[in-house]
Amino acid sequence: MHSVFNVINFVPNNIIMEFIEKECTTYINKGDVVWLKSGGPEMTVHSVDEELNCICLWFRHGEIQRYTIEKCALTKKNPLYSAEKKMLNI
Repeated sequence: MHSVFNVINFVPNNIIMEFIEKECTTYINKGDVVWLKSGGPEMTVHSVDEELNCICLWFRHGEIQRYTIEKCALTKKNPLYSAEKKMLNI
């Protein structure tokens, strides 16, 4: 029986790196409103560095929060809204 791990071993590293680079460099820019792909609060991208990290800002209990998050972990689509659409078959 083959596992996903075995399949990944056959994919050349340069193809894997191209996929990761493309996925991490997509469409998220300074000023965009984003969410973690796993959910969480609405955040604003303050800046993006050359290492594909975003400094994100959001409010929690009336105080501004700031954290550095990798672009790969962010999305411009609200995951909660997307999950509701799937449940309602919209």
